[in-house]
Amino acid sequence: MSNYTLDELRESMVKILDSNGGTVGSGFIIRADGHLVTCHHVIYLLDALRVEYQGQVYAAEWCEEFSNLEVDIAILKINVESAKAVPIINPRQLSTSVKVYGFPTAKKTNFPEGFDVFSQSIRASAPLNVVSTYKTQNQNGIKFNNPWNKLPQENSAFLSHQLDAKVESGSSGGAVLAEELGGVVGVIQCSKSDASYVIRWDNLLDSLDKLGLEPEKNAVCNFLADIEEYFKYIKLFHTKEKIILKEQYIPIQVTLERKYKHEIETSWAYTEGDVGFKRLYAMKGFDEELQKIKEEETKRVVVDWEEAKKENQKIMVLADPGMGKSTLLRMEAGLIAREEREKLRNPSPSPSPWKGEGTRFSCFPPFQGGIKGGKTRISK
Repeated sequence: MSNYTLDELRESMVKILDSNGGTVGSGFIIRADGHLVTCHHVIYLLDALRVEYQGQVYAAEWCEEFSNLEVDIAILKINVESAKAVPIINPRQLSTSVKVYGFPTAKKTNFPEGFDVFSQSIRASAPLNVVSTYKTQNQNGIKFNNPWNKLPQENSAFLSHQLDAKVESGSSGGAVLAEELGGVVGVIQCSKSDASYVIRWDNLLDSLDKLGLEPEKNAVCNFLADIEEYFKYIKLFHTKEKIILKEQYIPIQVTLERKYKHEIETSWAYTEGDVGFKRLYAMKGFDEELQKIKEEETKRVVVDWEEAKKENQKIMVLADPGMGKSTLLRMEAGLIAREEREKLRNPSPSPSPWKGEGTRFSCFPPFQGGIKGGKTRISK
């Protein structure tokens, strides 16, 4: 999740090798069965495809169905089981620092297992022409006739991110890691001047879907994991140590004061006060039963909080300051985040929140600022 580190990423990195065993580019594992991604311009001049993964050299297969040379992406497959795949994420907004990991030739002596470059910022950039990044490597022309030995169209372009850092030759095809977000946000493609460009996952969403990878869902899962982690602890005024809320929390009971009778009030606004209440029932011919109905609907029932949540679609919690409304919200926020994340990771045949349904959580005022003797609303 959001604690995915550079050391973990290194276990997923691969070197793309030429016929002499030299490193010509980088790549990384995207699926545990050995599927990996690199840039097409890294392999298009090679007669055979070989990669080095965790110190061992493998023959690689070019997966034409998933590759797209028009956006400079090549998907390869090596014969390996239980490979370390990176978490792929595709957040709609990127405002974080990133690290590029690859195998630049110039750094091989001191950093044989790869080199990382830090970038303070990453931002969406204008589409970049693909062929312009090939020409410097194509001085001698294409010599072989393998399916991957070809150039993209002259007008091909890919959606890109721009980094405020320069990467060296050999890094192309490497991973762009956003540690704060817990995953890889794209493939490093090239450097021009003092900036570098990243192939966004938006360019190959169809291929990722065919491979069973869902970057947008992964981003949501990471977001939910962050929420769960944030509300995991509480602060006490007499200590700086983190206190795990679940270990200190005492299950509560709540008093339900009223349940509306929708068969009577379906097309009428809920009213408050005896005058409005009496007029409503008189108009519908129930004036003689007014008192009986009022007593029934205002009857208090004490139930466990878990039961109250199951039986009621919406709940408004009223209590004096210091009675634990904010703590209740923290518990519910963490629980809901975990439940929704598990539903996304392990979808059931029934409709899931990923398709627009599920639990919603709201409170007045916003829970980040706490509740000051006010009211809390939780809806499912």
